Amino acid sequence: MLIDAYIKPPAIAYKAKTVAIREFAPVGNPYDASQNDIRLVVTKNGAGGFQLSFPAYFDGGTWKVNVVAPSKGTYRGYFYRNGQKTKVQVTVSAVEPITGYVFKEGTKFRLTDGKLGAPYWPVGHNLAWQGGEYKFREQMDLMKANGLNWTRIWACHWDNRNPYWPTSFPKPKDGEFAPEVLRRLDETIAAAELTGLKFQFVLFHHGQVSTDVNPNWSDHPWNKKNGGFLSTATEFFTNPEAIKRQRNFIRYAIARWGSSPSIMAWELFNEVQFTEAIRKGGDWKTVAKWHDDMATYIRSLDPCRLITTSSELGQPIWSRMDYKQGHGYPSSILGFVMGTPADAKLPLFHGEIGWGDSGHSDREAIRDGIWGAFFAGHSGAAQFWYWDQMNKPGMYGEYKRSIGILKSLGDPMSFQRQKIAVNSLKGATLQLVPGRGWEKSDVMTFDLPADAESVGQLSGFFQGTGHREMQPNPVSIKFTAEKPGEASINVAEFATGGSKAQVFLDGKEVFTKEWKGQGNKAESIRIPYAAGPHVLRIENNGPDWFRVRSIDIPGIMPVSSAMLASNGDKSVIRINSAVGDGNTATCTITHAKWNDGVYDTKIFDMSSGREFNTTTTIKGGAIKIDNLSSDVLVVLTRRAR
Repeated sequence: MLIDAYIKPPAIAYKAKTVAIREFAPVGNPYDASQNDIRLVVTKNGAGGFQLSFPAYFDGGTWKVNVVAPSKGTYRGYFYRNGQKTKVQVTVSAVEPITGYVFKEGTKFRLTDGKLGAPYWPVGHNLAWQGGEYKFREQMDLMKANGLNWTRIWACHWDNRNPYWPTSFPKPKDGEFAPEVLRRLDETIAAAELTGLKFQFVLFHHGQVSTDVNPNWSDHPWNKKNGGFLSTATEFFTNPEAIKRQRNFIRYAIARWGSSPSIMAWELFNEVQFTEAIRKGGDWKTVAKWHDDMATYIRSLDPCRLITTSSELGQPIWSRMDYKQGHGYPSSILGFVMGTPADAKLPLFHGEIGWGDSGHSDREAIRDGIWGAFFAGHSGAAQFWYWDQMNKPGMYGEYKRSIGILKSLGDPMSFQRQKIAVNSLKGATLQLVPGRGWEKSDVMTFDLPADAESVGQLSGFFQGTGHREMQPNPVSIKFTAEKPGEASINVAEFATGGSKAQVFLDGKEVFTKEWKGQGNKAESIRIPYAAGPHVLRIENNGPDWFRVRSIDIPGIMPVSSAMLASNGDKSVIRINSAVGDGNTATCTITHAKWNDGVYDTKIFDMSSGREFNTTTTIKGGAIKIDNLSSDVLVVLTRRAR
């Protein structure tokens, strides 16, 4: 690993051959750094005392060290054992150039590339464990062939990637690592390097220490019921022996694999909000301290590799993380992604997205994850979770098309969302699809259709009195209907604790119903209205929640809606139109900063994959676009005068 500067490594690093020695017989557990802290400290010839320190790792009776230096040359030094300098001296030549490490610069990611740092905008899908039709390496090859540059891999026991807890390999001695798991991780990282993928190395996941969300605690080897040392799953974050073993794994991972440029980041936890400590105790303070302490420990060994975790973005666990990473499974992926503001200080992107309801197109999920993040100004795409579905027709083609467009644009983060006016015929149904899952609602009042995009900040879980802090106000919707119609509030599910829906139209209660216990079926609440202005208010005055899939109001929405981002030289427009098969739409888009003139125009029909090259004349800051299908991307480049 690089020991040079915090976060930003040199443009080119230099790797030496792996140092291997047998001089030190392990005392007790060779994987326990409190018993066997073996390090190599080297100084470059003529460097005036400039030192690099590297932890060693135990592998088949041998201590090994990966030396990666910030400058080419010969380095000499000594091994230290448990803090004491030994007589074992080595000389290494760091001559093999390495590039491709990911670092952050403000809210952007960059790659060490021998120069100032090429922009890196992560786009890919998860590959957490072996599953589905493709084998790991086969799927990585497909990802490479279609331009994907990011993935996420878990150290999970069921896939034999947790060294403490293999399921198909011999069980190691208590506190030690299974060598077969370590070799399996070697193969995983080598495959990522060969395919050029960067990945987040997920060290721990919520199921390990959960009894109700993807629970694995009953099988955990640290559980006292299984002969372990933890009485409860919550002790994972505080028990000294647990902390020591966690650090032993982290230290070993840094020593053995930290030199790989394919590891974008150490991800401390997958969805820590679902651990027992949070679900049952709400103890964010303890979990935040654990994150802070682990980040400090990692940086004492590997000050250049990025560190992240995955959880709710508003919790106090991010102070020592290098970037933020949320997950979401909403009814509207576009609404969810667009409803997540970019962070002013740290890079941010969603590491997992997928549909919260069945019946949607996975290809649309991929597309909305990529382009929603682009227009929201995120530091990477919102990454599709279901890698086991990538064998379906057109899935990788969806990536290839969007990635090709992104490459033609240059740095995605050089584009900024711009205000525009869209002139389109009305008549479409406005479908408000809440963009958040089990999270706090930040927006509960909507003036339609202008505020339709803000629905990404509304949770689909309409809370009752039990969690009023998550939704302190009723949902209020203001709209004007040109003719009579009927709104639909589509309720997907109900909490067993009981809920009570009350709906008011223009201040008058027009619907009320209570749901109690189990066995409630999804239903649609229909509210007729006359022509004219209205305010629709939805309350939950029961003890628990009900989940709303969507609120549909016919006839008040323009047929076409659009968003625009520009970097000064190019403008990118995404236009969605409520048209059926074989039908098209027309709209006019006005942008105050457009200069009149002729623009080279590329039109991408994102649904069919067709592309068109043409020219467009902008006059009065406006452009008219005809023959629109349901999902179109337009790239405008002004011709030189």
